[in-house]
Amino acid sequence: MDNQHSSSINYFVFGDSHAKCIRSNIAASSYNLITRSIPGLKWIDRYDRKLSLYALLSLAEMNSSLSKANAILLLIGTNSVRTTPAAEIILEIQQILLLLQQMYPHLNQPKNITISSTFPSLKTTRPFPTKISLIFNINLYNEELKLLSSRMNFNVIGFLINNNHLANDNMHIQSRFYHLIFDSIINHFNELIQATATTAASNPPLASASNSTTTKENSPRSSNRSRESLSRRNKQRHQQMKIKQRQHTIKRNIYNQWTIEQIKEYLHSLHVHMVSFHKFTTTLFDCSSIMNMIKM
Repeated sequence: MDNQHSSSINYFVFGDSHAKCIRSNIAASSYNLITRSIPGLKWIDRYDRKLSLYALLSLAEMNSSLSKANAILLLIGTNSVRTTPAAEIILEIQQILLLLQQMYPHLNQPKNITISSTFPSLKTTRPFPTKISLIFNINLYNEELKLLSSRMNFNVIGFLINNNHLANDNMHIQSRFYHLIFDSIINHFNELIQATATTAASNPPLASASNSTTTKENSPRSSNRSRESLSRRNKQRHQQMKIKQRQHTIKRNIYNQWTIEQIKEYLHSLHVHMVSFHKFTTTLFDCSSIMNMIKM
């Protein structure tokens, strides 16, 4: 790697054409940043292995970069969401993450894998022939990516990019806005360095943690409670459970072409437990909000 800094911390960015705004090798004061960009890259491409991240993971060059990387950022998504339903892409990402975790155990730690939300795109395709259907698939992908991140222990990074930043092809970013991508990535890795240093400095010695636990275990607690005290405690617990339930409940608008069976199948693919569907009602997209999104 040319101009590589003497720092032993290496960050690796791998992405589609959106990553071309970043130099291949950057030597920062506290880390080295290596970037590789492949236009047309997808999570999985069953027709062209050169454009499939899943296939590229078996290459020696990728193995070398990922083995040396302390953390990675995957700047992939646009080419996938334009041709593949979001639910299928999420399953592809799950498959790739499991492979990464198996091949590179050092990347299993929190914050060591980051995936970008996909960039906006208004360039329609045969699978998504209208801007409304394409926008819906992009938004669904970004939402499901965030849900997946909490289950598979990776980060999601977003960029301050909207439809106004798109080039004439309605897919790529105008070159004068490249700095928005570059600055966000540099800020991300700078924050990662700071977070790592803060975590290392704030971790207490094991002995102190053990003493604290012992003190808590040995502290006497009265088991005799009045009926009023028990009632107050149970009421507080029920209130906390209601708050927790609200925090873990999400509502999503769905495209009006989805049937109940398709929704059940989709939730099953994400391993989402379904309690009941007897009160389920489909909600049509608000056309006015869609038009506002298109005009962004």
